[in-house]
Amino acid sequence: MKPMARTESGATEPAGVARMSAKTTFALSVGTFVEWFDFALYGFSTAIIATQFFPGTNPTAALLGTLAIYGVSFFARPIGGVVMGRVGDRHGRRTALAVSLVLMGLSTALIGVIPPYATIGFAAPLLLTLCRLVQGFAAASELTGAATYAAESAPAGKRGLYVNIVLCFGSVGTAVATLVVLLFRLNADFYASGGWRWPFVAGGLLACGGIYLRLRLAETGVHLRTREKAATSFRQTLRRHGRTIGVLIVFYALVGVGFHTLLGYMPTYMTKVAGLSSTTALWISLFAFVTFAVSCVGCGALTDRVGRKPVMITAAVAIPVLTVPAYLLIAGGNLPLVCVAQALLVIPVAGVQAAGNVTNAEVFPPEVRYSAGSIAYTFSYAVFAGTAPLLDAVLLDAGGKLLPALYGVLIAVIALPFLVKGIPESRGFAIETGARPLAGQRKES
Repeated sequence: MKPMARTESGATEPAGVARMSAKTTFALSVGTFVEWFDFALYGFSTAIIATQFFPGTNPTAALLGTLAIYGVSFFARPIGGVVMGRVGDRHGRRTALAVSLVLMGLSTALIGVIPPYATIGFAAPLLLTLCRLVQGFAAASELTGAATYAAESAPAGKRGLYVNIVLCFGSVGTAVATLVVLLFRLNADFYASGGWRWPFVAGGLLACGGIYLRLRLAETGVHLRTREKAATSFRQTLRRHGRTIGVLIVFYALVGVGFHTLLGYMPTYMTKVAGLSSTTALWISLFAFVTFAVSCVGCGALTDRVGRKPVMITAAVAIPVLTVPAYLLIAGGNLPLVCVAQALLVIPVAGVQAAGNVTNAEVFPPEVRYSAGSIAYTFSYAVFAGTAPLLDAVLLDAGGKLLPALYGVLIAVIALPFLVKGIPESRGFAIETGARPLAGQRKES
């Protein structure tokens, strides 16, 4: 007879269902790493990619074309969120996470081997666009899927910690991509002549190892007990949980604008406004991404002790308070103060995200947890996160070095009432139901 384990509600289940371990944590983390490694690497390599895939055109037009292909992936995300989210709810968290990583790894590696325009002509930018579309489609459910799996598998009382250990690897992937670009800049000729391709291939190879590990994961016990209840359609999910999805769209708008301003525009801001070299700006960005990852884990653990909502609201209030002073410090160009400013910008966004990462997995019932969370995340990122760097650039060019900061403040001020009134304290929610335990049931410690 198989040994039995107790679920959060006190029921028993057979051994063999998912449990968080070092191997499980790595298998989940590798997907978030590859997702953001690819995004950051592409973003930092746009100038080189433009010369490879849009030669013979105006340099500005070539760069804009490359950036447009970067943005295309965000618009593929809502479709991927609906499709892959449904796969996760109907066919299993493990299945959806494995398919997601296969597609992400394949598209990342192919970017590194697509022949340039000089070899295959117009097919080169078309293939690049296709790879970005596939990457966006696949990545749509990666964050919410990994969070769902971790939350359903984590020990009682440690959901916030485990979910954010897994998801902080998105920031780690961004940091590693930044470091790779900095190291390759030591030999700029090699990087420009084709060396830029190798990191993309390496990302695809890393994904292959992650796929092997994900296929060996057990399914979560929560999913095995609730998969027959999964919503039958996208419309049904919206009808049942539209209000919660709407509030989480606002939450992800706040997080997405903050993070993608740091990722997609802050290096440019530091060079244009503070007068720093592009290499110095990247080193400072590397510091920011490492700070973000550490802060996410620390704030995630804190949510297990004091609750999700106190951490989220405190951090959300800090964003409009600290953003403008941080931008003023950056504009001064003093290197130590610029680093302090990065921490002032990063830590509040990390706090909001850490609390929201686990809240998103707790507020929905398990039969729609994967799809509903993915819908909120992808729709918000398509509208707000993907457009943040471009809008920041437009605002700066409009004549005000503080306009990008004021845009972030505006988003935070609009979002705060929604977070206060619309998001419940979910630390005591039963992961098996997505609701507070009934009287007499054992709550999460």
